[in-house]
Amino acid sequence: MAQTLPNTFIMKQITFLFALLLISKLSTAQIYLSKSCDISFFSESPVENIDAVNKDARALLNTVKHSVVFRAAIKGFEFKKPLMQEHFNETYLESDTYPKAVLRANIVDTLDYSKDGTHKVTVKGTLELHGVTKDVTYEGTITIKGETITIVSTIVIVLADFNIDVPTLQKAAISEEIEVKVNAILTPYQKKK
Repeated sequence: MAQTLPNTFIMKQITFLFALLLISKLSTAQIYLSKSCDISFFSESPVENIDAVNKDARALLNTVKHSVVFRAAIKGFEFKKPLMQEHFNETYLESDTYPKAVLRANIVDTLDYSKDGTHKVTVKGTLELHGVTKDVTYEGTITIKGETITIVSTIVIVLADFNIDVPTLQKAAISEEIEVKVNAILTPYQKKK
């Protein structure tokens, strides 16, 4: 004869399972991943302008922890001129040795992600580039529209801060500061079934 479990035990189990399910649903709604993320840079010089774009970058936003992560494969940057791309990967960024750039930061400002709007924000964290990890503070804009969050920022990277050497013959052609633009569109993380 089978034993029956007390009703309170069964109710506790059902309540526990319901709580786990609810926590699981809440936690996935708080993570946003990039649907598209473009990172581009531009360097103006008297000799020749240099620009490139990486359309395969990735972004993650955690609205509970107020944190963001951006990750870009260095070889993902595409140039209009193949020779520039080759020099960028081999001479300047040494992408075989340092294959990625990663920004890990916390959003300083308090935002209500449940309300549509555009907000100027400051992030503080670290940027890892060319084997160097440096503390950084950047400003940007977060736009919330329904379940879509857009992050836009323009930052300046000083090459010397990340041990990126420019050969003497190229110093006139390459600026010591590079303007980097970030444009990421994020949507809620959906757990695969």
